[in-house]
Parts: sequence; structure tokens; C-alpha cells
Amino acid sequence: MHSSRSTFKARPAAAWIFALAVSAGSFWLQAPQAGALPLEPAVHPPVGEEAPHHRPQGSDASHAHAELTLERIHDELSQHIARVRDLTARVSFVQVSPRDGSKIEGELELAAIVPDLARATWVKPEIYAGVFYILDAQANQYIEYVPATGEAHRMPLDQILAGQPLVRIAPEQIFSLPPAEQFILELTDVAQVDGVRYAVVQATDKASGQVYRVWVDTGRWLVTRMQALTPKGDIQASAEVLEIRVNEGLEATALRRLPPGTIQRSFP
Repeated sequence: MHSSRSTFKARPAAAWIFALAVSAGSFWLQAPQAGALPLEPAVHPPVGEEAPHHRPQGSDASHAHAELTLERIHDELSQHIARVRDLTARVSFVQVSPRDGSKIEGELELAAIVPDLARATWVKPEIYAGVFYILDAQANQYIEYVPATGEAHRMPLDQILAGQPLVRIAPEQIFSLPPAEQFILELTDVAQVDGVRYAVVQATDKASGQVYRVWVDTGRWLVTRMQALTPKGDIQASAEVLEIRVNEGLEATALRRLPPGTIQRSFP
């Protein structure tokens, strides 16, 4: 049981966030005041589905692309995320089976303190509910807790992250574009979905060739959706930020806390 949970977790963990993450984040309204970010959640289409959207036509299309560049997107994301001291988010994941097209859906609650501590807890599906992970960069520690066994497994965080290039811990990484050192980035589209304008960036892993689609909400300036694509361009997996709150004064002791009676095991 434990191994199946770990396998399910490892594959879509990118989003986190995007999100955390993949998937990780788009920060709050177009002209936020310094130190104050509106907290209303975005409205998105159903998990795992593409919402109908339209692209600007003619001169509008040219103007939309002219005013949006990768450099501007990066700068806007960096400026907004720099205000974040801590965040709490709800992130949904969908994996599509390459065999029959069936979907596995999940939902995580994420809590993070800048710059080096995060905790992600499964909410859905029910079989994984209560399983949580702690990423503690300061202590170089990754903890995986499974309530069915009452055990917490500790492993070196650097070893875990080495095998998950899209799983990032700092908010400026989680909710921004993938690093240009590892990915080829291209602004491919500007799309309107439910009245929200998104810059759609294609990110191609230089090492593996895996292609991702990253959606940047240009009103709130945060990455709110990330999709992994098949070689044919179909959506293989996706992560989406459903709700986010920032600067609520989270405490590190709460994020590191394990349930009473937890059996702790360490692995090299």
C-alpha cells in the first residue's frame, strides 16, 4: 500500500505546486499594493479539462504578443512573489492513463514558509487522505508520513529533489516559470478563459525532451496551471492552483509537527 501511494505522489508532484506548482503560481490583481495581496481564488474549468478560450485576432493578437515577453513575465512573477513570506494553497492534480484514457484525480493542501520549508497533505482521493510530505531545505530533510502505518520516513532532501527536476521548494520557484538553465521556454499563446488573460508558455526539458505547458495568469501574475504533454500534444498530467492565501503568519513548528506516536525511520 505504501509503495503505491509513493508512486502516485511522485509523478504529479511537479505541480506543486508549479506548485507546488508544477504547479507551482499568478499573483493577485493587476496593481497590488506593496505588502498586501488580494486573496480571492481564481475561477477555473473542471480539473483535467480544457476550458473554451479564444485567442485575440488580427491587430489585437499582435498587440497581445508584443506587450508580453518571457522577460516581462519573469520580472512580473519575481516582483509579486518577492512579497510572499508564507503561503497556503489548494492544488489539484490529474493523471491520464496512456492505455485507456482514464483519469486519476487528486488534491493537495500546501503550506510553505519562505524560503525553505513546505508541507503538502493529500485531501483526495480518500485512499491517500492524510498522507503528507515535509520538505525542509534548512535541515536537508524530506519526510513522508502515512497514517495507515503510523510511520514517518526521513530521507535527505537533496537526493529526493535530484530525481524530480520540477519539484521545487522556494515560492519564487514554485509559482514561476521553470528555470531556463534546464528548459527551453517559448511564449506560444495569449488566451482568454472566463475573462482571465493567460500567457501560455511551452517549456521543453533539455535533457529528456518532455514538453510542459505553463499557464500564467497575467492579471494576478502567478503560474496557476501546468500540464505535461505527450509526444502527440495530448495532456498527460496536469496541476492547478484552486485557491491560495498568503502572509498569514504560518509557524515552522506547525509545519514540521508529526502526529503523536509516530514511528520514525531514517533512510540514507
